[in-house]
Amino acid sequence: MKVTVEEISPIKKKLNIEVSHQEYLEELDQAYKKLGGRVSIKGFRKGKVPRSILERHYKQQAESDVLNHLIEHSYVWALREEKIDPVAPPKLSDFKREEEQALSYSAEVEVRPVVQVSKYKGISLKKTPVEVTEEEMGRELEALRQSHAQIAPVAAEAPIANGQIALIDYLGKIDDAPFEGGAGTGVMVELGTGRFLKDFEEGLVGMKRGEKKTIPVRFPEDYPAKDLAGKTAQFDLTLNDVKERILPELSDDFARDLGNFESLNQVKEKIKENMVKQKEQADRSELYNQILDHLIQEHSFEVPEGMIENELSAMLENARRHLAQQRLTFEQAGITPEGFRTQNRENALRKIKALLLFEAIAREEKIDLKPEEVGARIDSIAQSLGQTRQAVEQYYREQHMLPMLATQILEEKVLDFLLAEAKMKNSK
Repeated sequence: MKVTVEEISPIKKKLNIEVSHQEYLEELDQAYKKLGGRVSIKGFRKGKVPRSILERHYKQQAESDVLNHLIEHSYVWALREEKIDPVAPPKLSDFKREEEQALSYSAEVEVRPVVQVSKYKGISLKKTPVEVTEEEMGRELEALRQSHAQIAPVAAEAPIANGQIALIDYLGKIDDAPFEGGAGTGVMVELGTGRFLKDFEEGLVGMKRGEKKTIPVRFPEDYPAKDLAGKTAQFDLTLNDVKERILPELSDDFARDLGNFESLNQVKEKIKENMVKQKEQADRSELYNQILDHLIQEHSFEVPEGMIENELSAMLENARRHLAQQRLTFEQAGITPEGFRTQNRENALRKIKALLLFEAIAREEKIDLKPEEVGARIDSIAQSLGQTRQAVEQYYREQHMLPMLATQILEEKVLDFLLAEAKMKNSK
């Protein structure tokens, strides 16, 4: 086999591959031997069929199989010989094979660009000071209080009002026909929260325990289930019970009920600690975006279409899983794969440029990743999930996610380096 390489562009190479006629004949001979031991032809014992007879019955199939095998084998050999790592399947062309002549063809492949980096030290960044206001603390405390409220029946027979909780049965119909997802029994609806459609919640207000009624509910034009969007349904409602939230008093007793706290002040300190961590993470994400904006502006390079398509496919699968958790399909959410790819193309391109730029900086600064760092991250993930390290590591291996995890850790190390070298200025 022979191979020569043409440089079409920094991200495209053309491999001109040749397989000798002798190699073709040897491969064809092996194919007929395997075929003879596998097929049955009347008048001959299996394994004793003359080649001339096999050729009469299977010549076209045998030659086609051999050519396909030789192309696949020679392509892999050529990549290994030239140390080329393609990012997508090749485009094959220029096939030639005449009698008694070598087989030749061309394979055009896309490769990762070789990115040379500069101007990545001393980047000017604007940083938002991390602080937690009393108003923010108040909101978090109230959310904590709400999450530990007790739900109790309302004794009075007064009409239900916003802020109270309805236990209902309902059945929705459009043009007198029930529709998927339009029925429920023993459903809890907290009025005024907006978790249900506005018409639906407002229709419940003023009902009394045991009352039945029918209300019109219009689905918004942008409703995720496109078969319902913009339509008006009639809902038969039954109010089974009325309940309300009994909120705990913010006190040291409340703190002790939460566990691991002796006073309300300790709860506030923990809330503040968590909020600071969240704000620091948000600030780090903002600084990352500022750095990436700078790097992309300073470094111009082509990105292979195959890398963009691979990233879009991964994003598409993530979106599919996210919708499945909400029991929605792409069709119900009004999303098409083609539309998703068009809408997210720039985001995919940005993610690939970030990967290539950060990898280039890591090479330049000799920032590497040690196996124990991956192990430590798996330990941390396992601890946060309450699972064993073995279980988490097995999951990452089975899902082929270990390379992604390693890339993420290396990116974080490069980001730490760039932040340490940056010129920081407070934005306030």
